[in-house]
Amino acid sequence: MNRAACTLLVLLCAAAFAHGQELLTPELLWQLGRVGPPEVSPDGRSLVFPVTRYDLAKDTGNSDLWLLDTRTGGLRRLTTHEKSDSTPRFSPDGQRVGFLSARGGESQVYAIDLRGGEPVRLTSVKNGASNFDWSPDGATISFTARVRLDPELAEIYTDLPKAKARIIDHLLYRHWTEWQDGTYSHLFVQPVAGGAPRDLMEGQRVDTPLKPHGGREQIAWSPDGRELCYTAKQVERPEASTDSDLYLVPADGGPARASPRAWTASTAIRSTPRTGAGSRSTAWSALASRRTACASCSTSAQAARCAS
Repeated sequence: MNRAACTLLVLLCAAAFAHGQELLTPELLWQLGRVGPPEVSPDGRSLVFPVTRYDLAKDTGNSDLWLLDTRTGGLRRLTTHEKSDSTPRFSPDGQRVGFLSARGGESQVYAIDLRGGEPVRLTSVKNGASNFDWSPDGATISFTARVRLDPELAEIYTDLPKAKARIIDHLLYRHWTEWQDGTYSHLFVQPVAGGAPRDLMEGQRVDTPLKPHGGREQIAWSPDGRELCYTAKQVERPEASTDSDLYLVPADGGPARASPRAWTASTAIRSTPRTGAGSRSTAWSALASRRTACASCSTSAQAARCAS
């Protein structure tokens, strides 16, 4: 990982020195590509990352994926499209790279074979897909998508189809810059070979990841691929509480169960679950009583070990 990061840093520095004789201006800065978060291949020999470039005249930006050989420093452009490609993720066997792209309209999951070929679309979900990941065996993908559970205004008042008013009957009607619109971010799984996506949180009026800044780090597969652990906030008064919990759900569907709590006598923000390879333990971070800590537990036992 360190070697890959150093190689990428050297390449970026080399590009900067190429402009060393020019006066640094805002226009020159906009000509430089912005490198996004890198993803390391399972064998550590490759690094994939998005590069965003901007067109000032069109006032637009576009991201494409690049592949770096960590041994030779060789670079190869993986995608070229007018719509941005982002959040790349290597398949467990390292043969494919999955990513998100809105090249078909809404954001969906695509995969490209590193041995050749064009990207293949894996999902076609309403409202688009986010927070994509592979299962440990690479046969299934997980992602989140917004699901409508509450009716829209026009469905309640059919005689006012053009009304743009909002019905506010609870305190948490807006979270930072986002209105509560009656949809919720749910966790889905879908076979890579094809098939209908399965909502693992069906009917639940909660979100994973948490609003407003939660991401893929709040969801994790178990090492055997049988379960997923996700972060959610299920409390009676969400506007008055910051408490969140981790939930384990079978990958083939079924009711979720709350994971063992690190603090059984107090509220806490529990998030960012991680499972140990080849083990039945889950670690997570938590914020409780003004203290940030990490904790771990066995998913088969109700005991937790904490360290501040």
